[in-house]
Amino acid sequence: MKRAYKELINHALQNYHYGLTIRGTNGDAVSLAALTTAIKGLTCCAFGSGDNEALTELQAINKDLSEGNVITPFVIQEEA
Repeated sequence: MKRAYKELINHALQNYHYGLTIRGTNGDAVSLAALTTAIKGLTCCAFGSGDNEALTELQAINKDLSEGNVITPFVIQEEA
């Protein structure tokens, strides 16, 4: 998956965890819905741009989220 997708996913995950910190477990559904919406948006982008590699990975992430499993952030290597 391209770096741009990973960075956006990491930002969405950061917002998810921040939402949990602010709202506690009462905000879990709201935070998870926002994270899911962000990932679905990226999935649509990958589909529309013909990025099949990212599409496959994002569909797997969507499946995990639909089962209540939040992924861990991506490790992004600095470019030389």
